[in-house]
Amino acid sequence: NVRLGHWVRTQRSEYKKFMEDKHSTMTQERMDLLNGIEFAWSAPPRYDWGAKFKELEEYESKHGHCCVPKRSEENAKLGNWVSNQRAEYRKFVEGKYSTMTTEHIDALNGIGFEWSLR
Repeated sequence: NVRLGHWVRTQRSEYKKFMEDKHSTMTQERMDLLNGIEFAWSAPPRYDWGAKFKELEEYESKHGHCCVPKRSEENAKLGNWVSNQRAEYRKFVEGKYSTMTTEHIDALNGIGFEWSLR
C-alpha cells in the first residue's frame, strides 16, 4: 500500500524532527498513540549495508573505481545501491531525513567513493 508507506515515512520523519527540537507536526499525543500500537520508529533495514559495501569493495578492487553503472546486467543491484548511497548522501548533507550515517560516509570515502558523477 503506497499511501500507507508514505504515511509511515512521514510519521518517522516528523518524529525525528520532534526529537531534534526542530519544527514538526508530531505531537506527544500522536507519539503516545503510535507507541500504544508498538509503531516502529525506525525502518527495518532492507538490506545488509555491510554486505553491499563488501561487494562494492570487490568491484573497486577489480575495476579500479566505484562507479558501478545502474544499467549493468552483471551488477544491476550493486549499481542501484551505489546510486541510492549518493541520493541518501545528498539528503544527509542537506539536513533532510536520510539513512546515511557518518560511519557509512567514512567507509565509502575510504575506498575512493565518488559522491557526484558530474
